[in-house]
Amino acid sequence: MGQVAEVYRLLGADAVYVSPKAASWLTQDGGKLPENFWQPQAEPISRIFEVSGRRVGVVFFRAAPQTATRSTTSGNTGSSVKSTLPIAQRGPLTEAELASHAAYLEEAAKCGRQLAPQVDLLIGVSPWGYRVERHFIGQTPGLYHILLGGGSGLSFPYASTEGGYPLIWSRPYPEGRSVNLIKLYEWPQPGISQWTPEISFGADFEDLGSSIPSDPEIAGLLPQY
Repeated sequence: MGQVAEVYRLLGADAVYVSPKAASWLTQDGGKLPENFWQPQAEPISRIFEVSGRRVGVVFFRAAPQTATRSTTSGNTGSSVKSTLPIAQRGPLTEAELASHAAYLEEAAKCGRQLAPQVDLLIGVSPWGYRVERHFIGQTPGLYHILLGGGSGLSFPYASTEGGYPLIWSRPYPEGRSVNLIKLYEWPQPGISQWTPEISFGADFEDLGSSIPSDPEIAGLLPQY
């Protein structure tokens, strides 16, 4: 394993979904991706993890064509940021976009429905971009508990939809400039599709700026950086 991939393996993550661009960067020195790192495939990838005696299901959606959107962020760059954007007014998908994404959306919904009865918490991981994810949320109410977004579009620790918080939707800031943090204070209740901010969950992000001290062990692994 190359040095760059080794550093990320040391993070001890249970599952990592990387874009082709990120995978290329991680393996630039001839290394291979760690076993628990996945790239978008021709079909969705489903996994079940044991966490605190509960079962957590994760569905990694397959890559779909990117829709036209402007990459931006919501809120400010401080802590405890919540999006107050009028999501319903951010431009629905066109008929052509709906047609090109129909199979991807149905696959992700089908995988979620198959996995849901087997787990206590269901998480979707998407590379689709803001607008497609927003459409998917509207078409699958109550299916996924958490959607970790990716691709182009708005960024936020979490955001509400027209129905409040039927799921926790979190999207990262561009180019790895921060880490989104989601803390669950309780497990989802069967038959109840609603989260309450600061009561059942909390969401924030860690700004990866110069204020974070360098770790000597990691710095020693990557002296060229």
